[in-house]
Amino acid sequence: YKKACKVYSGVDESKLLPLSDNERKNLKGLWNIDEEKIIVAIHSRIAAIKNHILVAEALNKLPPQQREKIVVVCSGDTNSLYYKKLAAKIAEYNLQHNFRFVGWCDSRDILGIADIMIAPSFKEGFPLNVVEAFLMKVPVARSKTGGYEDQKFCFPISERNCGDVVKILEDFCNGEAEKYRAN
Repeated sequence: YKKACKVYSGVDESKLLPLSDNERKNLKGLWNIDEEKIIVAIHSRIAAIKNHILVAEALNKLPPQQREKIVVVCSGDTNSLYYKKLAAKIAEYNLQHNFRFVGWCDSRDILGIADIMIAPSFKEGFPLNVVEAFLMKVPVARSKTGGYEDQKFCFPISERNCGDVVKILEDFCNGEAEKYRAN
């Protein structure tokens, strides 16, 4: 028992400390993100089941002046057919300047610069990225798939209709992000 330690769902909270201002500035510079942008994180593999296209559809529905305020940072490998489909949809909507694909990265980095994490998956178990976001004090909007009831304090979104994501993005653009932050 002396060697036992508490681990939250397999996530090491000691590695998920807030970024310093300098770390945030450096990452934003590395990923070509202006300081004033609203940052949406999609922290998962890039696969059809994760439904990144829903976020592109939501961005496309925003008026241009709101769309310009947002950058979506996506982790994961871009070597897949789904990534090509996603990139084609982003190009169709002319949203290339709104998306950054940063490859696999530390959860602390992507969540440390995020204003919100969105997870519009079609299917999930108990996503650890949500636990990581909670530990980083990043609000989470996610679909009501597996594990949703066990991860209280997420904001529910539909995985089939982008209206919920549009509303959340509008709230952030209109200065109403505070209602998504934990007390």
